[in-house]
Amino acid sequence: MIDSEFHPAGPYVIHSASGTIDVDHLLAATRDWFGHEDFDPATAVVWDLRAAYLNLSLEELSKMYASVRRVVDAKRSGGRTAWLHESAIITAFIDIVGEAFDWGSQWHCFSTVNEAVAWCLEADR
Repeated sequence: MIDSEFHPAGPYVIHSASGTIDVDHLLAATRDWFGHEDFDPATAVVWDLRAAYLNLSLEELSKMYASVRRVVDAKRSGGRTAWLHESAIITAFIDIVGEAFDWGSQWHCFSTVNEAVAWCLEADR
């Protein structure tokens, strides 16, 4: 399950995942955020996956960009995307997927929400 919370004071959104997460969960959260009334393509996004088990194959990861493009017809333009996960292997995969495609935002991995939000909101984007 993925809960999303928009913080207008940032502005930023945090997607917090728990339990077993598959590609459909990630796509649904992305689609919901892009359809949110407060959506702005430059708004910072934090994906907190620390409490989740990611049930994603390497094939699904390699097709993630195409999968996202199928569910949302726009691409972010600027902003930053922070990812949190405790596994070094998962963060390495996130880094690879982030660098392999033009997502429209900068990506970086962190271990705490505070670090992630601070980086996302830095003025020197």
